[in-house]
Amino acid sequence: MRKILIIIPYEDIDESLGVRRKVIYPLEPAIVVSVLKGKGFDVRGIDLNLEFDADTLGLIKHEMSDFQPDIVLIMSQHLTFLIKDQKRIILQMLREIRRHETKIILSGPSAISDPERFLSDDHGPDIVFKGEIEDKIWEIIDAIADKSRLKAIKGVCLKEGEELFISEKISFVKELSLLPVADRYAFALERYFEHPEIENLRYPEKSRRFTQMTATRGCSTGCTFCKVKFMRREYRWRDIDHIIQEIRYLVNEKGIEEIHFLDENLLLNKSKAKRLFKRILDEKLKFHWFCGGGVAIYMLDKMLLELMKRAGCYRLHLAIESGSQRILSDIMKKPVSLGKALDIVNYARQLDFEIIGYFMIGLPSETREEILKTVRLAKNDLFDYVVFSIYTPEMGTELYDYCRENGLLDQGTDVSDLSKRAESNLLRFEGYDKDFLVNIRGKLWKEINFGDPVRREKLERMFGVTHG
Repeated sequence: MRKILIIIPYEDIDESLGVRRKVIYPLEPAIVVSVLKGKGFDVRGIDLNLEFDADTLGLIKHEMSDFQPDIVLIMSQHLTFLIKDQKRIILQMLREIRRHETKIILSGPSAISDPERFLSDDHGPDIVFKGEIEDKIWEIIDAIADKSRLKAIKGVCLKEGEELFISEKISFVKELSLLPVADRYAFALERYFEHPEIENLRYPEKSRRFTQMTATRGCSTGCTFCKVKFMRREYRWRDIDHIIQEIRYLVNEKGIEEIHFLDENLLLNKSKAKRLFKRILDEKLKFHWFCGGGVAIYMLDKMLLELMKRAGCYRLHLAIESGSQRILSDIMKKPVSLGKALDIVNYARQLDFEIIGYFMIGLPSETREEILKTVRLAKNDLFDYVVFSIYTPEMGTELYDYCRENGLLDQGTDVSDLSKRAESNLLRFEGYDKDFLVNIRGKLWKEINFGDPVRREKLERMFGVTHG
């Protein structure tokens, strides 16, 4: 039996921001575990996001010596809301793993963004895979000693001598319902109960017996700043029966009491979303939930909100993004009408949802007055908590290409080195005021969220921590 070790690199956060590392159940790696176990492989998993205080390289060294895997798969989940790229961490890991005789496959967002960087490194992986690997992993392993066969697999990138072979296309799983349900043993579910996202937006307020899952992948909306379309391509749903099967397993067999859906846009096909919520009610599946990846406010209506509430949803993460309709329509190309959005937020408040609002400032051509419109919207008492992000261009997005083509980027800085929640030091356009943005992101954010004692008390419950 061949041995495969799956290692999830930890998030390379900027500690100076006081931001905590996200501990989210590794759904896609766990699906890979199910695929490989089904083929008879011996599989182990290490999620370095769980090892807060450990010597992570020492942990890898020990696991390599103890398990002696034939293949190491370095794989992170395709999460678009990670604070920072994992390139530096992965390169450190590669240097340690290369001390052992093993094949290395690299998959995940960093691999998609820059396969050349990893393959050109002296300690680089044998294969870099661009895309969703679950339905290709067995084919890759079966062909791992034959480069001609590997090159025929969509998404595979490798090195031949001094030449790099880079797949022109990104591979995506077309039929999600053909994938097995995520294995919850190699990455032990119980360990994730110990790290309940304290001080993070995805804190499981109702129960620590919580986990994550997805019903869909992708989004076809095409917002110019968002990399979901680049990372996921077309929008795909699992069969409702397939989703319900996993929910039953989690609730009835694993004792899960709260689920966070990590879909990029669960509501984009509204009719299917309604069918899912009605099935949850019809089958009397009792659990609390919210969409940890956010809810598209432009898909919400009053009847859908009522249905979601009855089906167990208790919190809404709403990315309204801007208080300027020009920025939303012309720069972001996000289909949000501010008037309709406020009507939805107001009705959600009447239904007693917890409401978290996301806002972005510092976009190309944005004026000071437009930023202040966003601030005024964020101050609305309808929101329990608000987040300000300073726009940072992300490779693969339409707005990144716009910034590059119009000379708005500092060409000497690597985009992946920037933290999304800090300050962008890349943009250069008239009226761009970095200090003004940083003050909103920091001082004003704190004043809005924690200035009122009543609001702060509610946030302490929502985030599982007492703010001083």
